[in-house]
Amino acid sequence: MKSEIVIICLTFTILAPIYAQTEPVIPKWIRDNAAWWSQGKISDQEFISAIQYLIDSDILQVKQDSSEVIKEFEKYKATSQNEINQLKTKVKETENMLDNLAISIVNENNGEYSLPRTTIYESNVYWEFEDSKQNRYEWVMPMETFEELVKFEPDKLFYYDEHEIPVEEFSPYVIGSFDQVIDDIYENSKNDDEFIQELWYITSHLTIYSTDIGENPRYALETLTRGGGDCEDTAILLADFLVSSQHTEDWDVWLIDMDSENPTDLQEINHVIVAVDIDKSDEYTDYFIETTTKDLNLAFNAYDYIDGYWFPVEKQT
Repeated sequence: MKSEIVIICLTFTILAPIYAQTEPVIPKWIRDNAAWWSQGKISDQEFISAIQYLIDSDILQVKQDSSEVIKEFEKYKATSQNEINQLKTKVKETENMLDNLAISIVNENNGEYSLPRTTIYESNVYWEFEDSKQNRYEWVMPMETFEELVKFEPDKLFYYDEHEIPVEEFSPYVIGSFDQVIDDIYENSKNDDEFIQELWYITSHLTIYSTDIGENPRYALETLTRGGGDCEDTAILLADFLVSSQHTEDWDVWLIDMDSENPTDLQEINHVIVAVDIDKSDEYTDYFIETTTKDLNLAFNAYDYIDGYWFPVEKQT
């Protein structure tokens, strides 16, 4: 915020006389003050005093008197603080929304109906599914919360690399939607490796992979509710599951844009997978996970190395 205030101050100032033959010199101590102020080492008032000195010494000339400059500074400072407070309120509201996602049932499936299934009933969304050991889970979220969490479309991060290959980053769609419920699955897993496999199993069995759904990426909650998506949708879902857990805070998780036909020699981008590194003590990535298959061997053993664009993901709230 402080670097932005410097810009505002300069907007209202001009360097000393344009007819001068030599460029004006700003004293080194003023430069130091500006650096210290931007780092929070000196107060706003101390920095304002330094600006006032420049004005009084005719190093800076202003279009209005210095009191107006200071008033403008204070006005901008107040506006910026208000924007920060609004942002903090929005973050708190989002955290409260995620708190509404609560697990209500974890038990053995009694076989009354087939799983997985999604139900919308009395303004709530219900997701019911099993893990590979047939533990049954039911997650519930108010429809109002669901709609609020998925209504904002992230800015598209799309560009061309040096070889004119189009690259799109999907990491902004990973927000950590399941932090209130995902660790029940961890508790039903023997270790980290089994937890990752269970999340893949749930992802692959909750959804149907389709190349026909379209190129618009979706939040994990949308893919979970629709019961299907293309490769980036299912990869976003698995990545969101992973970063939602408190047990994965020290893990590295990536979404990788890659060439499925040439995984070790990128020619074009036509696929997205998930990579996970638990043990950072070596140079090898622990898992490359293919989310578009229901075959365990293909899901975890399809790739040893990926030449692609690796985008780290993390929980956003």
